[in-house]
Formats: sequence, structure tokens, C-alpha cells
Amino acid sequence: MNTLLKTLALSLLSVLLASAHSLVVVHGQTLVTNIPVDGGPVGSALTPDGTQLYVANDDTGTVNVIDLAARRVIDSIPADAGSVWVRFRPDSSEAYVANWGTNTVSVIDSITRSVIDTITVGDGPHNLTFTPDGAQAYVVIFGNYDGNSVDIIDTASRKRVGSIKVGLGPHEVVLNADASRAYVANLMDNSVSVVDTASREVIDTIVTDDLPCGLALTRDGAELFVSHLNYDRGVASVIDLQRAEVVATIAVGLGGHSVMMTPDGLQAHVTNDGSNSVSVIDVASTDVVLTYAAGEGPHGISFSFDGTEAYVSNIIGNSISVISFVK
Repeated sequence: MNTLLKTLALSLLSVLLASAHSLVVVHGQTLVTNIPVDGGPVGSALTPDGTQLYVANDDTGTVNVIDLAARRVIDSIPADAGSVWVRFRPDSSEAYVANWGTNTVSVIDSITRSVIDTITVGDGPHNLTFTPDGAQAYVVIFGNYDGNSVDIIDTASRKRVGSIKVGLGPHEVVLNADASRAYVANLMDNSVSVVDTASREVIDTIVTDDLPCGLALTRDGAELFVSHLNYDRGVASVIDLQRAEVVATIAVGLGGHSVMMTPDGLQAHVTNDGSNSVSVIDVASTDVVLTYAAGEGPHGISFSFDGTEAYVSNIIGNSISVISFVK
């Protein structure tokens, strides 16, 4: 009798835990609001204190500052033509903005909300990331779909100090935890370049599905999730970095633009530009556990530091969708 009761109790507990997990992951999202921005929002980034969201606007060459508590734009900072990506330098109040239209990176002081420097880079910078210590920025040089390099900026001197040849049409770059490797999605030749950052050379090229666009590393650095800007067949893929090959292909919405890991590393969210939605992938199983609606043309995505909210940039809708995951 005791054995039977124990078995039943364990079974019931398993069901309850599974149900609780599904309630949080699958049914816990709510569109809170759509915040209007200047025009053509792409990349976004939280300020170091997490109270504001900086949004790069491609159409207007501005960076909007959103007060997340008030849910509204409180400032518009002129950057340069074709502002498409923004990231904060680690442990700093400085935001770096990639300006595709002027071949520059603007440095914004978030305290004064003003541009304090402009750095010249290669033709058509589209995306950037920092080494964990903030000493260097890696900038993909997309060109007019024909770029093939990643520029390196020394953040102390605010000068370009190097350039690495990669594949055709590099669209996004990510660094592993110790910054020993950079991974570059090459949109126009269906590959991911693996860069040794010490030698500044490509040491491997991984063949992918069509049009690799966005990248996100798993927390342990073992796998790389890839979004694909394919409007005929919506897929994301997973690369095993030890084997240097694609090990999973996942059906998502059309026109996958960005992929971002949640702060806890358990999920990857893919913005589907062609479906006006976001697909949520469970990292462990690689199953799509949720698809939620966004605005028109979702491109970039950021999360609150605690993971309770997502901020989706809608490039056609000229808005930021605020999604809550609190039940």
C-alpha cells in the first residue's frame, strides 16, 4: 500500500511540475503595449541599470530612449544615417551604435544622452558586440550585401585597430565567454565563420541552411543557435561547435531575423519578420514551445534582466512591442 501511494504521489508531482512549467513557458505571455518610435527600429539594448531601452532607428538615424516604467520615448538622440544596432560597453555608460548609412559607429554617453565620438569603420557596419572586458568592439561590415569583414575597435582610443576577412555579407557576430572565438553569420554565402581572435584569422567555416542572419550562443558555449532570413521556408538551426556542423533544424516563422537567448539560457527567441511573430525554442529539447504575435516586421529583440519582459523591434510598424511573461 505504501509503495502504491508513493508511486501515485510521484506521478502526480511529475504532472504538476510539467503543468507548472508549461504554464510559465507556453501560456504566460501577454502583449503589454506597443510603444511608437521614430522609424525603422532594428537593434535595442538596456541601460546598465535596466530602467531604459535604447533603440536604433534605421529610417531616421536616431536612437530613441524609452523609459520602461512609463512605457514611452523620453528622448531621441541623433546618431547617423542608417542606425541599425546598439550595444552598451560592459561596465560603462557608453552605447555604441552601428550606422550602416555612413560607415561609422557613434559613441553615446547615456548620462548626457549625447554623441561623444564617431568612429570610422568599413563599408556598411550592421552589428557589433564587445569583449567581456569592454576593451574591444567587433563590428560586422555588411556593405551592400557584399561586405566580407569584421572590424575591431579599441574602445580606449576609439579607433579601428584591425580587420578580419570572413564570408560574404556578414550580418551578426557573437563572442564566446572568454572572447577566444568569434562566430560570424555570413548571410550571402550560407555559412558561419569561426574566428580565432588571438591570430585574427578564420580557422573554420561551417556550412548552414540558407541565409544565416542572427546568432546566439548557449550558456555553456557548446552550441550556436542560428536564425535564417528565409521568406519561403521558416527555419532556425543549431550548430554543435565541437563537431562544427548543424545538428538540428527547427521549423519557425518566415524570415527569421534575430535570435536571442533568455537571461536564464533556457530558451531562444527568434523574430520572424515574414510572419509578424516570435518563435520560442526550448534549448534543451530544441522544440518550439510557443509562438507569440509581435508588430509588423519584427527584427530585434531584447529582454529585461530578470527575463520577465521581452522588447521586440518592429521595423515596419515603427514600434517596440512589450511582451510580459508574468502570469
